[in-house]
Amino acid sequence: MEIIEKTSVGTKALRKGRHSNPRQIYSITSVCIHRQKLFSNVIYARLVAKTLNEEKLWLDAKYLAWVVMPDHIHVLLELGDKEPLSLVVQRIKSLVAVAINQQRNLRQPVWQRGYFDHAIRSDEDIRPAARYIVNNPIRAGLAVNIGDYPYWSLTNEWFDGEDFTLL
Repeated sequence: MEIIEKTSVGTKALRKGRHSNPRQIYSITSVCIHRQKLFSNVIYARLVAKTLNEEKLWLDAKYLAWVVMPDHIHVLLELGDKEPLSLVVQRIKSLVAVAINQQRNLRQPVWQRGYFDHAIRSDEDIRPAARYIVNNPIRAGLAVNIGDYPYWSLTNEWFDGEDFTLL
């Protein structure tokens, strides 16, 4: 069953042809407002990481991998059967924004509108997508080894024991 998502005005080009397919794996990128390096602040980066690991975030979907970069996040997730992609991403962005705004005692936007998504078409593409995500800090010069960078995660059910260092 395919869920076609309703769209609203704004960032329309990002949503053209966007569909949510139950059990589909997606790579998601969401960017901080004005590309601010908000998550360069250790406190905020930790809040994002904590939020991405919270069970209440993953009601009908589950993450396979994620990384917090200074001005954006990447999440590899598998949809469940009930919620469309837009609802899952909205919950991620909302919970992160609430946590950060509580910390800084403000009510300001954290995210740009919309998000970028890429449906992972085959099982052989899952591991390269996860490798791309977790190696983002190395490519950006934030770490030499993935173990040196604290704001990333992989689920054991998909990737247990695999080496995800940059090749």
